[in-house]
Amino acid sequence: MAKRPARATSGRYVSRLTSGTLARYISEDAVTGLTSNPTIFDHAIKNSSRYDAAIRKKVKEGKSGEDLFFELALEDLTRAADLFRPIWDRTHGVDGWVSLEVSPELAKDTQGTIAAAKDPIIAFPGHWAPMSLAFYPSDKFGSAYSGGLFIAFHGSWNRAPLPQAGFRVVFAPFADGKATGSYTTFASGPTPSARR
Repeated sequence: MAKRPARATSGRYVSRLTSGTLARYISEDAVTGLTSNPTIFDHAIKNSSRYDAAIRKKVKEGKSGEDLFFELALEDLTRAADLFRPIWDRTHGVDGWVSLEVSPELAKDTQGTIAAAKDPIIAFPGHWAPMSLAFYPSDKFGSAYSGGLFIAFHGSWNRAPLPQAGFRVVFAPFADGKATGSYTTFASGPTPSARR
């Protein structure tokens, strides 16, 4: 009997990113996407020591509360997205999604939930997969870059039906923790050669 495609929830799988279990679920059990529930992720943080070092580091960087929490969640989700990327590529974005539910703080706020779901902080084209991001506290590149966000995306040899693209580093201006404009390309690289 054919395996039925499934979607995972991160609460049970978040600790399995490094063990290879999630990759096995994708290849053997036909899991085609993942949705992260912040409440379950919060439980994983509180009931294991896996995140302790990262939390200490982020606290030293001045992060706290929900911002720290969602930064931890997005780091794991980005790694999960890399595992689902071949499915995304193969299905042209029909499957291979990795998503994060809205904050539990919005549980009884219908309009706030709708706004959070519809209005991303900043949006990027499909088939772009972030490798790293960092807020830039300096003004060595000029004052326009101070406090903004740099994001590095890896290139792709197969963005079908879109054109091929190499790596790209983009800059998004931020002020008071909020994006204040669209992103611009800061640096880009050559297009990866197609697989043979």
